[in-house]
Amino acid sequence: MSTLNKPVLINWLKNSEFPEPFFEDIASFEQMPVFEEFSDGTVLILKYIKLNKEEFLDFYEENVALINIENKLAVVCKDEATAYDLETRFDKRFRGKKSGLYHEFYTILDILTDQQIQTLDLVNSALEVMEESILSENINKKDILKNLYYARRSLNRLNHLFVNEASAVSKFFAVITTSVKKKFRFEFLDLKEHKQSLIIECRSMQDKTVSLLNLQLGLTDNKANEAMQKLAGISLIFIPLTFFTSIFSMNFKNMPELEMTHGYHTVLVLSAIMGVGTYWWLKKRGFL
Repeated sequence: MSTLNKPVLINWLKNSEFPEPFFEDIASFEQMPVFEEFSDGTVLILKYIKLNKEEFLDFYEENVALINIENKLAVVCKDEATAYDLETRFDKRFRGKKSGLYHEFYTILDILTDQQIQTLDLVNSALEVMEESILSENINKKDILKNLYYARRSLNRLNHLFVNEASAVSKFFAVITTSVKKKFRFEFLDLKEHKQSLIIECRSMQDKTVSLLNLQLGLTDNKANEAMQKLAGISLIFIPLTFFTSIFSMNFKNMPELEMTHGYHTVLVLSAIMGVGTYWWLKKRGFL
């Protein structure tokens, strides 16, 4: 395992006529997983992925190039920490064991795939926590919507990476000799299944994110509807009172009720009965 800033590696690649554009591809963040052939070998560019702890469901990605020149494998990345992590995992698997070129290829592919599976599992756990928080009452709506946006953006990016990586790995498998395919058929078949399951799982989480977004918006709309319903109920209580007020505020000379001894008290009692009765009816119907 090595990085692009090692002079020994750069000189070896240049002496082996490694194409110059591939150096830029390995260092470029925007480079998608790809498999390419050149005169003296092949290069398979994959992605090392892990979640970024500083941002919600944001992830760190880095290109990892598997370069095969004259049956010698070089694993090249940009960051020292990534190279160290890959080398540590590789050594654990091959401690005291003999390895060949394609066994090493498979091991690196499997390590990167396991890292992607772990990342996707963490994303799934975060979505489950978010689902529980949406259903609770003490939530910050802005934070939930922002986190759902980040989740959907990250999953869209991951799905794009997984699809391109599955295609690149398939092209790599296609150029392997029949004898090698036969020898490692179970390992490569397992790897293909993992790549496909990553795509399926990622798309499932994309659908889940959309469902959570719709759930949050639906709950927000329900709360707004409940508030409007209560306002309408309160307005309904005062409609009978407004009716009495409008009648007795008219300026006609012949209004017998004005001469009644207990007219004021009668209207007051009727208004109270109408108001309390309307409130009781609305409460019983669940409008308040």
